[in-house]
Amino acid sequence: MRCCVGWVILVCMAVGSAMAQMRPVDVGDDPARAVAGRDLAPDDGLVTQARAWLKKIAEATGETEEQVAAAAIKLNRFLYDALRVRAMPMEALEGMASLAGPGKTLSDLTRGYFEARRDSADKSHAATMSLLIQRRQSP
Repeated sequence: MRCCVGWVILVCMAVGSAMAQMRPVDVGDDPARAVAGRDLAPDDGLVTQARAWLKKIAEATGETEEQVAAAAIKLNRFLYDALRVRAMPMEALEGMASLAGPGKTLSDLTRGYFEARRDSADKSHAATMSLLIQRRQSP
């Protein structure tokens, strides 16, 4: 009986974790502020930079800026769930923007940043960006 209770608890935890990943992301009417910080002014430098990265990624992938912002926020959540790394959506967005290019999908960009973050020495954003630069420069 004790084994069954433990199994049921594990299944409930797995389902709860999966449901958390499927939770929709509300980026509101300003995706750049959703990523940079809702408490920032619309003309803040971080919001302006987020807009530029959102536009670059959206143009490269054919997705909307809302979809890109939602992907950055979801990636941020996944980084914590999978690696126990506290990251900001702006970090994910910067990493995704550095990977954006012709023929790349949004999935390619999120996977690329996640893998680099996972493989970086201290799992910091700075180490991840250095690793992305190294990977881009090597044949």
